[in-house]
Amino acid sequence: MTMIKDLGAIRAFSTHNRLFYPVLFFISLFVLPLAHAQTHILIGGALHTCSSLGAKHCLDKTNLQGKRSNLYQLDTQAIDRLEKHWPEQYQPQKARIIKALKTITREQKMSRQALLDKWHAVDEQVALITDELYYFILDNLEVYQGDKRQRLVERVDKTRTRSQAAKDIVAFIEKATLVAAQQQKQPAKILAITASSRDPYESADFYEQLLQFDGVETQWLALTPALAQAITENRCEALPALRAQALSFARSRIYPDRIAQEHALCEAGVASLVEKIQSATAVMFNGGDQSLTRKILFADDGAPYPWTAALKARPVIVGTSAGTAVQSGGSNEQGAVAMITSGDSIGALNAGAKPHSAPSARVQQRGGVTYEQEGGLGSFTYGVLDTHFSERNRSVRLHTLVQHIGQHHGYGVDETTALVTLSSASGSGAAVLGAAGVVKITPTAENAFRYSFYPAGVRLKLNDGHWQLAENTEQVSSPQLANQALPDIRFNDIMYDAKLRSLTQAMCMTNTKKALAQQFADGQYWHFTLNADEQTRMVNTAISNNACAVENLLITFSKAQ
Repeated sequence: MTMIKDLGAIRAFSTHNRLFYPVLFFISLFVLPLAHAQTHILIGGALHTCSSLGAKHCLDKTNLQGKRSNLYQLDTQAIDRLEKHWPEQYQPQKARIIKALKTITREQKMSRQALLDKWHAVDEQVALITDELYYFILDNLEVYQGDKRQRLVERVDKTRTRSQAAKDIVAFIEKATLVAAQQQKQPAKILAITASSRDPYESADFYEQLLQFDGVETQWLALTPALAQAITENRCEALPALRAQALSFARSRIYPDRIAQEHALCEAGVASLVEKIQSATAVMFNGGDQSLTRKILFADDGAPYPWTAALKARPVIVGTSAGTAVQSGGSNEQGAVAMITSGDSIGALNAGAKPHSAPSARVQQRGGVTYEQEGGLGSFTYGVLDTHFSERNRSVRLHTLVQHIGQHHGYGVDETTALVTLSSASGSGAAVLGAAGVVKITPTAENAFRYSFYPAGVRLKLNDGHWQLAENTEQVSSPQLANQALPDIRFNDIMYDAKLRSLTQAMCMTNTKKALAQQFADGQYWHFTLNADEQTRMVNTAISNNACAVENLLITFSKAQ
């Protein structure tokens, strides 16, 4: 049997001219009475938007105003600052690390990567220090940018964004918020929550500007893990220490205005915070680490905070990456819905899933899938949510978790793509918006699952508690491909570079009923078989680049003997 290492030729089968579909088409999906309705806009991450910090996402990179990067400086003043504030519990490591850093002391400011490269070059034990000490050092070496009157901020220019899919999604957030506010007969208001970031103050500028729309009041909500604990314990004076516990150091020196907002929110008290959230039409949760966002929803004993119910009840809930993953939770007919926290598909093949805290994000580790068995916010109860899905080939990872916890379905959202759902007392509807698609994983056995791919532009209907392709989805004929079934090839490295998505698209475009693939991982070959049987439905919609809707394709996998 012939083997190939990539799907370059196969990808050509599924190349179509992307049809422009206006945002109003998706608004028209929601013909249900909207009183007491809730809209989810669940983005798979990589919402690439033009900004001064993200110039590569701009159509025109010239004349970009604002902060261009975080800067760091290893001068004598910075070294003195480290020595003065060095944590007592890390005194045995102080002399060695300070000595290493002094060898690269210089007046010139540098990027984070440049600093790390120089640090690693003189201290091979950097990877062994704790996250707490690592971030303490980095944060204390960061440089304040601006003057005494004004901090230099990241500037967002949505009009110059290169990605049309990203622009479509942002435009839909605007329209959905305005429609919901009109139905609620209240002013339109969006709160941006950046708790998924270790440094939640750093990304506040971006999200506050991303969500600025005509007729909408937009605010960054300083609901951080430190704030959640301080405000409920009535200990606003402890905010600096609580930030340090959350691995965020010296932020008052870098973001004094954001720290002042956090302190003011704390002083206003719990009732004021709940009222502020209840007055919002929409909330958006940012990307990063969903375990951090969970810390603003539930106390250490697992009890929800007084404002958690208000967040869950907003008319419009937007998430991207971790902000989408944290929406998993609550329960359905199969029981509790968990929240995924870490892992990859290759690790899942060998180590399965376990309820465990996510490992450090800064040190590359391979292990099984970890999850929070009590779930996240619980605004999405149809199954486990996953993100960056096809691009990072997370199908086996999601299958492993869903099968392990006894759920029937999991939903993976691709990058720069959104699963949009609306539910009300009158019914429910959904659609896919953006660049790629949404995958549904339905386990059938420990080593088998049904794979469904819903491309951008299609509508979904709710059937027996799960989303599936609308029955009236139109098939577009492809006579030049219909009789070109895939050759008898075993596709190599199927769990990298979105190859599984490419292969399933090629099967659909060529009406191929069976394909074989394999993956070499950790000294072991895994064989995959993809079968289109009597339960499988394939529809070439020709709406977008990944045009084929695939439903209930059976995928089985096993170790090579």
